[in-house]
Amino acid sequence: MSDRRFIQLYKELVAQRLPIPDHPQQWKQRDMEALAVLIEEKSGVKISLSTLKRLWKPDFDQSPHPSTLDALVSVLDCQTWWEFKEQYRDQLKTTRKGISAKRLGAVLAVVVLGVLVAGLLAINLNGDMQSISIEGPVIFTANKTVSKGVPNTVVFEYDVSNVNADSFFIQQSWNEVHKEAIDAAAGKFSSTYYTPGFHRAKLIAGDSIILQSRVHITTDGWMALARYRRDDLVPIYIRDSGLAKGGYLQILPTMLKREGVDINRKFTLSYHNIREFQGLHSDNFTLDTRLKVDSLGNYACPEAQITILCEEHIFYVPLTTRGCVGNLSVKFGEVVRDGKDTDFRAFGKNIHQWQDVSVRVQNKKAAVWLNQKLVYSTEFQEDFGLIMGLVVSFTGAGAVDHILLKDIHSNVVLEDEFH
Repeated sequence: MSDRRFIQLYKELVAQRLPIPDHPQQWKQRDMEALAVLIEEKSGVKISLSTLKRLWKPDFDQSPHPSTLDALVSVLDCQTWWEFKEQYRDQLKTTRKGISAKRLGAVLAVVVLGVLVAGLLAINLNGDMQSISIEGPVIFTANKTVSKGVPNTVVFEYDVSNVNADSFFIQQSWNEVHKEAIDAAAGKFSSTYYTPGFHRAKLIAGDSIILQSRVHITTDGWMALARYRRDDLVPIYIRDSGLAKGGYLQILPTMLKREGVDINRKFTLSYHNIREFQGLHSDNFTLDTRLKVDSLGNYACPEAQITILCEEHIFYVPLTTRGCVGNLSVKFGEVVRDGKDTDFRAFGKNIHQWQDVSVRVQNKKAAVWLNQKLVYSTEFQEDFGLIMGLVVSFTGAGAVDHILLKDIHSNVVLEDEFH
């Protein structure tokens, strides 16, 4: 059975399960926005409104990217698209044998009823899903305790007296791991950010986001962090003054040991420059750099990645060895391509040698050049605002030779030779 039939079933289930009109023709902008927020809450993946609108068009006949499909079905409590298809395969088999429209409606009603019963059980057992009402203004602000650097405690001030809900939370960013319960009557809550970056903190009532607040944790130039695991809340700060000298941004093994990094364990090293770049917009810019992975540790698939943080999303471009390109994914906002279904052989290099990387974006058309050769191009639709930070990361250690960032008029916004 084709994905098209499952996509149609998915849309019918969503329309019947969520508190939105049964027929998409009756949907308003806020209904699409509510669905997008719920998908992001459930999966951690932001699906653009334009993607959802295309999906719900009557003549939609495409197959979305696998990562998009996985995110979509999260609102039906399925972990992956494959799990969704397995769970509802029998219903579609029944319809293929000539089931009438009336019978199909009954089948769907049973399916939806089962989902709703499961949801009600979840409410009773876990208290995760709640109905809320907002009867007046809500306040949510964020204030850093230090202007730059990490750790950085942010004092949130809030007023939820006009919100009727059983529980309230503040979430530092998109990551639900950093979600903490708050006292509705307290009015203030402090939360510590250990990693620099641009975040949208969320004020949550029950399981609904009701307000967001910008939190820009900036750096004073470049700073380096090491992590053994991606989900380590507190990284190891590399504070050595030799970080950017002699023409390279590089942490030598002796420096890593001195800062407490166990180089015999697998770790990730990342360099962060988080700030506003003179109003540089994510629609139009160029970034040129030269980097390599240091031969430190016996990693099966060493990797380097350039990440560009924007107000509304992120871009990232990875490099690895030729045999490991199936592990890669390239992201420009809502457009994500995965190495499992995309030929990324051009991103496979001897990354222990210097590689020239260029990211060029003009009018939302993005291109990646490696060693003066075009290896990837795409086009995104959404407006992701200003560029708010750069991150260069490596599996193990790595070095950056230079970075040059320009705007649409070729004006230099950042130029660093690391002398």
